[in-house]
Parts: sequence; C-alpha cells; structure tokens
Amino acid sequence: MTKKVTIFALPKPFVDPHITMIQRNALQSWITSCPKAEIVLIGNEDGVKETAQAFGVIHCPEVRVDSYGTPLMDSLFQQALENSSGDVLCYINADIILMDSFDPILDQLSFEKFLLVGERMDMNIHGPVDFSNPDWRKILKQQVAQHGKRHTCDGIDYFLFPRNGVFDKVLPFAIGRGFSDHWLIYEARRRNAAIIDLSEYMMAVHQNHGRQHTSGKEIHGYEDFPEYLTNRELMRFKGWGQLCDLRDAEWMHDGGTLRRNRPRSRLKRALADTWRIYPKLYDRILKLTGKSSRHVQ
Repeated sequence: MTKKVTIFALPKPFVDPHITMIQRNALQSWITSCPKAEIVLIGNEDGVKETAQAFGVIHCPEVRVDSYGTPLMDSLFQQALENSSGDVLCYINADIILMDSFDPILDQLSFEKFLLVGERMDMNIHGPVDFSNPDWRKILKQQVAQHGKRHTCDGIDYFLFPRNGVFDKVLPFAIGRGFSDHWLIYEARRRNAAIIDLSEYMMAVHQNHGRQHTSGKEIHGYEDFPEYLTNRELMRFKGWGQLCDLRDAEWMHDGGTLRRNRPRSRLKRALADTWRIYPKLYDRILKLTGKSSRHVQ
C-alpha cells in the first residue's frame, strides 16, 4: 500500500525578488515531482499565506520563535504533525528543487522506522524554471552537471520519516543556526531507525543565495549566528557520535537496490568534524595551510 507523504517547509519572507523566485521554483518542483504529496507551508512571514493560496497548498501560520525571531524546530515539527494527514513526513528547506518522487522508494521499504536523507547540489539559478516544459528535469540536470557543485556530506536539506516512532520529541533548536540537522540523524539512530542515503536516486538542487540574520547582519559561518552557542549547548555535546551526517547512513538506495553502507571510522569522524566544534581553531589551521574558511550558503 502506497504511503501518503506530507512535505512541509518553513519559507523565508517572499519579499526579496531572488528569494521569492527560488522558493517558488522549489515549491513548484515539489508539486510537479510529487503530485500525490500533501504540502504544508509553515510561518507567518510576508507572502507565505498568499503563496500557499496561489499554489493551492496548506498554510499554517503559527510557529514559536526565539528572542531573535528565529523559528524553533520543535514547534515547526509539532505544527507539521497537527496540520497534516500524511503517513510519512518530509521536512525540506524551502530553496530545494526535487527532481523525483519519494513514492518508489517508500513502496520498497520494509523498515517500520526509517529516515531518508540525501546530499544536495549547489547551483546559481537566476530565473524561474519552466515546469511546463516536459523536459525540465533533463534540462536542469544538464545545467547541474555543467555548473553545479556537490556540497559536503553535511549538506542535508530533506528528512523523510514516518509520522510516529522517530521524532516523537524534538528539541527546540533555532532553525538554520547549526547542529539541528546533525541532531535529527543522531536522534533517528538513537531510536533505532534505518538511516538511508538517497543521494544516488534523488537529485536535490540547492539554489544558492545570500544569508542574513534577523538582525540584518550578513552571515558567513554558523559561528556568526548568536544562536550558534545556544544550539550547541542544547545538543549537550558529549562526543563525536552526536554530529551525524550522510557518512552515518547505514544504507544506500539508488531507486532500484537497497544496500549496506560502510560506516566511517571514529578517527575520520573526529578529524572531519573539528570545524564544527572548534571553528576558530579550524580557521587558524586553514590560514596556516593557505585555504579559505567554510561559509554558510
């Protein structure tokens, strides 16, 4: 029996022309690629209600925020659950274009508890995608092959999970301020869910954009956010094992075959995650080696 999917997202204000364009691209891709899915836009930012009405999707205006006005993840998930009917929910960032439906994968899964994740491809997109063109996927994939850039293994922008049993309790992370995505994978692992990497099946295109804090300050790295330390404290960091990403997926799925994945070693995890825990030390190391710092996009 095919499981019903609910896709939910927290868009930015539909004010800046470029942000408006990429978010409309993303929303139209979900409607086109996942025609059976229920879609919920959450938040009361400018233009969200009007966009939901224009595209015929559900709008939920209520979401709790922190003292900076940044939405909190526990409230986001709660609102998604209360305002949806899907058997499976997909939390996705509002700038991500999806090329395929999740239905073929879900029809093959036998796990009761699971979390489907995948890498993203970063690319500059300067105009609306023509979804009326039946070859839009082929055209976009060619553009990604020529101009796209594969993100690092922590660039995870969608999380697909069953309604019950995986995220029954979510912590109040400030969304987009670091650590929350890693915690979602960690928590799913802790709840004995199968972590499945869909990177070989699903091309998720991240449309590049600038980033500002709600205060108006331009942001370069997660450590520039005032909520970064709050999220880190909320993580209650006790070891490298909580900083999970695609390297911690136990399974890989290419749309046809589900196969075991080789986990990374503890040493490689520690070395790779130095920049997240000690960003200033990491910056010094990069300067000594003549390389530039990582930036948030």
